[in-house]
Amino acid sequence: MLKPSQGHGGSASRDACQPGDTGLSGSTGTGNTEEKILSLPELAEISDRLRQGGKKLVLCHGVFDLFHVGHKRHLEAAAKSGDILVISITGDDYVNKGPDRPAFSSELRAEVLSGLEIVNYVTVVEEPSASPSISAVKPNYYVKGGEYEEAEKDITGKIATESALVESFGGEVIFTNDITFSSSNLLNKFFASHDEAAKTYLGNLRGTGFEEKLTAVLNKASGMKVVIVGETIIDRYVYVDAMGKAAKENIIATLHRDEEVFAGGVIAAANHLAAICPNVELITAVGDPNMGENFEDFAREQLSETIGATFIERPGAPTVQKTRFVEPTYVRKLFEIYKMDDRPLQPVAREKFRDALGERIADADLVVVCDFGHGFISPEIVGQLESDAKFLAVNAQSNAGNIGYNMIDKYRRADGGYDCLVPGSGGKDSCYAAHLLKYKYGMNPLTVTWPPILYTDIGMRNFRNWIEVGGFDNVTFKPNGRAQKVLTRLSIENLLHPFQTFMLGQKNLAPKMAVNFDIPLVFYGEQEAEYGNPIDETKSAERDRSYFAMENMDEVYLAGVSVPELMEKHGLGLNELTPYFPPDVAELEKKKIAVHYLGYYVKWTPQEAYYYSVEHTGFEANPVRTEGTYSKYNSLDDKIDGFHYYTTWIKFGLGRATYDASQEIRNKHLTRKEGVALARRFDGEFPERYMREVMDYIGLDQEYFMDLCDKFRSPHLWMREGGEWKLRHPVWEDD
Repeated sequence: MLKPSQGHGGSASRDACQPGDTGLSGSTGTGNTEEKILSLPELAEISDRLRQGGKKLVLCHGVFDLFHVGHKRHLEAAAKSGDILVISITGDDYVNKGPDRPAFSSELRAEVLSGLEIVNYVTVVEEPSASPSISAVKPNYYVKGGEYEEAEKDITGKIATESALVESFGGEVIFTNDITFSSSNLLNKFFASHDEAAKTYLGNLRGTGFEEKLTAVLNKASGMKVVIVGETIIDRYVYVDAMGKAAKENIIATLHRDEEVFAGGVIAAANHLAAICPNVELITAVGDPNMGENFEDFAREQLSETIGATFIERPGAPTVQKTRFVEPTYVRKLFEIYKMDDRPLQPVAREKFRDALGERIADADLVVVCDFGHGFISPEIVGQLESDAKFLAVNAQSNAGNIGYNMIDKYRRADGGYDCLVPGSGGKDSCYAAHLLKYKYGMNPLTVTWPPILYTDIGMRNFRNWIEVGGFDNVTFKPNGRAQKVLTRLSIENLLHPFQTFMLGQKNLAPKMAVNFDIPLVFYGEQEAEYGNPIDETKSAERDRSYFAMENMDEVYLAGVSVPELMEKHGLGLNELTPYFPPDVAELEKKKIAVHYLGYYVKWTPQEAYYYSVEHTGFEANPVRTEGTYSKYNSLDDKIDGFHYYTTWIKFGLGRATYDASQEIRNKHLTRKEGVALARRFDGEFPERYMREVMDYIGLDQEYFMDLCDKFRSPHLWMREGGEWKLRHPVWEDD
């Protein structure tokens, strides 16, 4: 049940339970601020004890970036609801309040809150919602500010989920009703002034011939066909004189003097354009005339007669209206009221909008978008604008109704081109990365594939599903088959590395294609540190160029053989070897190509990537366990995969199960004991399933391959005992 906070008679019991003290015998709480800050597991344990002791637990959650009087009163009201007050704060990586936020780190925010006498415990939640802290505390009362009381107005949608979770534990959601401030607004007002920068910019324009250049641009624009898109906003200004404090309330009383109403938003912008360009087409949104006011007629009256206009009605929603109360002497705005419904367009209105865009922007010289962030322009419309407009100009406005949620970077390119490149062959990670970038972050990725050496049936199905179900453009490069066979065999004989040709193609093709297609950004999935590279590589989002770029061809060896020897001794032409070469450093720098790991920006968990890919791209797991490990969804696409992991077992004493289990232990999906048991059972399992097909492809027999394996066993890792090879120090014996 959701209801306002009225207190629950908990204040008396709080007197007997000081902050930081559980009120139970054997408690270690002291009131020290450092001891108040707990991890989620610690908090869960102490919460269980408190509940068993009959204490009523109260939980508040938020960012608390800039602590202010609104926060203070909210926490004071919450504290009266029970015996123990717990505060959970959103971790730095999950604060979605706009650029450079949070202003204060989670450590500092936790320190401030733990210093409050009324607060018993503080924890940091490394997820975007309060669900982990709710699950840990299982509060009797979950307390939110009054602005969350109407769940349908919560643009994040989290309050409904959190409320259901609280109630599933028998708790209750209550709301405080007191003075409300916004940390974001306070930070933006007092910490982000750009007056001096603007002055400097304008000063630098003097003497540059700017006026002449601007005149020439305006003259050229006068012959253009322009389409302008955006919401109609009714701007109402109410001019009032301050009379003083009201006798019965703590508010300012004012005297109405006058008011004005204007058709603002895109209407004002269209009129300005029409003063320059005689050929302007407007596409805009207005509210449902059945809701009491027909602002379409008013807006048309305010439009220049030269403008052709299409008005899209939003069923059941009002025209966006902003009313400002203004003190007229100094023209200072005292107060503002928004009237709007910023939910996305309903299907009928959305299709009418799309059709109008399709008809008008195809032959337009310029498309201008005034995106006020009130629900008219969806990600789908952004994609249509980016792909169809010849030239796109965008103003994405941040205002009180959308601050932190309507950023310009949701528009990736103005020419409809690709803004990033995702390499992959249809495995779970490439499916996850491409879908996340396109459908969550609004990017337009080109997928690029260096196909597996020998596709498995399920690998080919997953590749097709990636492109067809996921919905991506794809370029596949299939290298010369004869050259690939020669290089794969040499890689095995010289390096015991069956996968080198695939890895070289997978890592080197993407940046070269980025150069060719002029795509500035390449995204790989998780960082190689997950598979044994130095841990310091996780400190940067960028991939070390030494892995995928060259400055001198003499430095390049393929399959352990120099390029001249490959050409002279093995009869491979330079054109057959070129696909395996890294791109030139100078080319990458000239085109400003950056290669990043998406796993640096989003949490990368193999299991979650698998589930996500199943849901969104039709990814299929193996019907049987993958040889050498216990899983069914990792590295399924190439029949040589199993030989790659088998040879790492030979060379490094690390089998496929060890790689998989190590990640799952780090992600807390397995205990170390479970991981060791799995490694003991499956590491070193020979890949029988595709053995004959792989040997035939490479041109080797199994006996020769096994002799090569024995040749590459390092004596510091392996010993011969009873006619069998055994690891000297297997991880299961260390335990």
